[in-house]
Amino acid sequence: MQRFERQRAGAHEFATVCVVGDVCLVRRGAHGGQGASEVEPCASERDAQAFAQTRARQWLEQGYQEVRVVPSSDTQPFDPSHKQAIERELAADPRNVDTWLVYADFLQGVMPSSSERIMLEIVRDASPPATRHPLDQLCRRHDRRHRRAWVGASLGRLIDKRGKTAPGLELDWRYGFIARGRVLGRSLEGPLERPDLDVVMAALLGSAAARFMTSLTLTAGNSPREQFRRALAHVVTAEPRPTLTHLKLSSREVRVDLGPVLAALPGLERLELSTWPAEPGAEPSLVDGLGEHLNRNLAKLEHLVLRAPGQGDALIHELLRSGCVAGLTHLSITSSRVTHVGVEQLVGHAGSFDTLEQLDLRDNEITKEWADALARAFPGARVNAELFNYDGKRVKGLRALADDDDWMFR
Repeated sequence: MQRFERQRAGAHEFATVCVVGDVCLVRRGAHGGQGASEVEPCASERDAQAFAQTRARQWLEQGYQEVRVVPSSDTQPFDPSHKQAIERELAADPRNVDTWLVYADFLQGVMPSSSERIMLEIVRDASPPATRHPLDQLCRRHDRRHRRAWVGASLGRLIDKRGKTAPGLELDWRYGFIARGRVLGRSLEGPLERPDLDVVMAALLGSAAARFMTSLTLTAGNSPREQFRRALAHVVTAEPRPTLTHLKLSSREVRVDLGPVLAALPGLERLELSTWPAEPGAEPSLVDGLGEHLNRNLAKLEHLVLRAPGQGDALIHELLRSGCVAGLTHLSITSSRVTHVGVEQLVGHAGSFDTLEQLDLRDNEITKEWADALARAFPGARVNAELFNYDGKRVKGLRALADDDDWMFR
């Protein structure tokens, strides 16, 4: 990729041209902005290179000067502080396209294939729908050629040459980096042979491609308890720390220490915790100290989903002990046997929920009387409480405010 800049009438302008296969990507605009993008399909890679040279020559004639964002190794030593500064900005806001463009410019002298991949996806997203199909194909070809090298040796062993991940690992990608990761334990329906949870988690969090990952799901399934514990420990010890805003944990663990995990992820905006007894009569430790952990570590938390069968009232008690309820916009405590005891606590502390928009208490033991009390206590929120009559039989929900079962997760 080549970059050109010029000063004209007080305006600072830039232009870039990048060749990826038989496609030439052109971008022009005001310095510091995203600029306007143009995609030029060519008959061959040689034609694309010729087109890029023609554009570069035209810009030089118009007063642009070619610049190098990253000095070559034979001119100046590599400055890691520049790279770290850009990556901190991306970690703080991975959705900022302008910062990704700056990062692509920076990577052109360090990792050209990654720079090209970022540019490809940005141009594809900005293109009209009718022109996106060839760019989609180009992105896939680019990934097949370079992805295993990007992710590193450990994670590369869990991805085959076609880009398919090993059983128990699911990945979503953005700009050539991992945006969402799901590490899933053994299941009765899935393959019996799959990598251990802790091995997969170590490979995922140790990959440079996961440095901007915003969402992580860890589900224990039928995997051994120690594997889940060790996998969770990798979240705490990973370097650099994951930039997660969404964490989902599901486990049959009896002893799960959430404190260090939540302390390691201060940027969490959405937290989902689901557990169930590992043996008859055992109570999951999801409740133990939850209020203290939430109060200490999650100042940005807006969306909280909890599920612990038989522990609903205790969950509510712990939640109200924390200081996080004031910032919550979504709260879901389902299938946890919330009774009138827990509902009475919610109603009594309704004033603490300053920003609550949706409250989901489905699949609990809530009578019509208490459902009405919830509706009065939270007049500004959408309340969904599935009701039971006094004989313990399920009846139709009083306030059916959702069109489908996923209304809490939009």
